[in-house]
Amino acid sequence: MHKRTVDDTSEEIIHLESLGGEYTVTPISNGAKQLAPDLDNRSILFFDTCAILDIARDSNNNETEWKRKAANIKAFQEIISQSLNNKIVIVIAAQVLREIRDHEDIIETGTRSSFTKLQEGLSHALEILEILGIKHDKSFENFEKTGESPTRKVKDNISILLNKSTLIREDCSIVYAAWERVQAGIKPAAKNKQSMKDCVIIETYLEFNCQLKGLIKQFPEPIFISSDTDDYGESEDQLSQDGLKYAKSLKGAVSLLSQRQAQRSNMRP
Repeated sequence: MHKRTVDDTSEEIIHLESLGGEYTVTPISNGAKQLAPDLDNRSILFFDTCAILDIARDSNNNETEWKRKAANIKAFQEIISQSLNNKIVIVIAAQVLREIRDHEDIIETGTRSSFTKLQEGLSHALEILEILGIKHDKSFENFEKTGESPTRKVKDNISILLNKSTLIREDCSIVYAAWERVQAGIKPAAKNKQSMKDCVIIETYLEFNCQLKGLIKQFPEPIFISSDTDDYGESEDQLSQDGLKYAKSLKGAVSLLSQRQAQRSNMRP
């Protein structure tokens, strides 16, 4: 199901069963060279794994979580829309895809579980109304059994994002840099935490950004999206020094994009 290559200059194929597709990731240098000629001052978004999985997680029938889920999905669709309209560029590390593959149960069952709990709650609410003799004219369908299944829609959104993204994979130097980060305890590395994979992700993006700078004199600071504030919330200054802008949520990333677009509009004569 999954083929790992050993040649640093070759591509890697990652199969995501829940999304029904295979994704080809290219070496960082190739990705940068392919992207550079057409970047045209567009903003670049780097995704952490959690930023993608956040739209599929079980809301646990909690109002706060439902609000967060709704905000994440709305922002996710806005990012997809801007990408499809070539207003932004999305770059995703191979390690992110591997982690999505390792957590495909979240994509497959998270949204379904959320709406099943909601359906059960609504059914009980209607029963209470009937017991109290209160008239109501609303009936709620089983969301997952309709043609517009929320789970299917969420999976479709993730597929669109991945298909529209530049997918890049690390080489041996990135793995070494990640290991050095772990040894030095530099975020997202931390004591008593298996953080090597997280470090591979951020080092992949830092190297991609570095190689892009070697090809283009000036472009907007890439936005790194991760809701893992324990790892990155205190590292915003460090990320900025490394040339990345940190967004702690999908909504935050969309807000940064809006600010940049407004600034560009104000600069036009």
